[in-house]
Formats: sequence, C-alpha cells, structure tokens
Amino acid sequence: MLSRSFVLRGLPREELEGLASTMRRRTYRRGEAVFHQGDPGQVLHVVYGGRLKIVLPGQHGEEALLTIVGPGDLFGDLALLDGAPRSASVVALEPVETAVLSRAEFLGLLRRSPAVVDGLLATLAQTIRRLSEEVADLTFLDLHARLAKKLLDLSETHGQAADGSIEIQVPLTQEELASMIGATRPRVNKLLGLYEDRGAIARRGRLILILKPELLRGWALA
Repeated sequence: MLSRSFVLRGLPREELEGLASTMRRRTYRRGEAVFHQGDPGQVLHVVYGGRLKIVLPGQHGEEALLTIVGPGDLFGDLALLDGAPRSASVVALEPVETAVLSRAEFLGLLRRSPAVVDGLLATLAQTIRRLSEEVADLTFLDLHARLAKKLLDLSETHGQAADGSIEIQVPLTQEELASMIGATRPRVNKLLGLYEDRGAIARRGRLILILKPELLRGWALA
C-alpha cells in the first residue's frame, strides 16, 4: 500500500518494506474521528483501506468539507512539519484502516530521502492549486455549476466504472456534499433531483452514479 502513496512511492522497495514493518496499524469505525482540529500533531497517517473526510468544524455544529482521502493517501503531515496543532478534523466515512508514522520518524525520513521531500512538495503544491481553484469556483460559479463540477471531480478521483456509468465510491450525505460547495442541503437535494430527471445521474442510497458526464460538463461550464 505504501507504494501507492504519491509521497512515498519514490522510496526503494526494500525501504518501503522496512517502513511498512515499523508502522503501527489503526482502525476506525464509520463516523469516528481520527483527530480533531486543535489536537497536537503526533503522527502521520497513510490510508490502507476506506475513505475519510477532512473538515473544518464550525461553532454551531456545521462543517466545511475540504477533501476526501482514500487508500494510498496520507494525511496529518502539516502539523508534523510545523509543530502546530491540527488545522482540521478527520472523520471516517466508512470502516477505515491506517498505518501511522511518528513525527520523529517522519522528519527523519525527510532528512534522508530527497525523493520523499519531492513527493511531499508536489502534494502540497497540488493542495494549494486545488484550494485556489475552489476559491475561484465559489467566487465565479453559481451553485448549479459548482455541484456539476464537484460531481465530475468526485467521479474522477473516487469513481469506478459500472455498467456504462461511473459510480462515485464515497457514501456522502447530501449535507456533506453541500458542505463541499458552500451550499445548503435543500438546494443540493433540489439540484440532484433535477440532474436525475435529466438523466445525468442516478442515486443508489448515498452513492451517486454518473450516467451522462457530458451533461454535467456542460452545466459546469455554463
């Protein structure tokens, strides 16, 4: 699994195997928090199975969903780099298994491995680009376009082909989907119903199937 990590895959196979043997496994139930915003940053997590959401909690129980991570992704690196408290909370969307690396082990790995530094810098750059794009979307796109674009993004990063459609393999509630695009659940529910009526998507419980991505692309660019 470590070889799937964009940050760690530059390590030689022997070092990856040695690293995997020293990392401790942890499991989390659906809805369980891995850590909360403000907690001390003590370990780095690499996702072995399942998906998690990274969120900024509000004062009244609401949350802004920043991104979703899955197998091969790592999280918790920012607090290890600067020693500051956790900048966000991380919650399991389904049963999850991670492997953890202590701050001392992670910093030691960075000191001796330029390949890991390169991978980490590239990942941080991608995160900055993604957040910049999302700020632009919130500023310049209406809700209809933002939702269509987000569904396309999710289908690319967490989608799986199924009978001519693409199933987004993330069990998101409508409230969670709304929190990703700066909207409310009722407005997202209304738009999802419209997309379904137009044949662009189908819903299977909390999973969404993309049936006509070309329609979503058109709405995202409108």
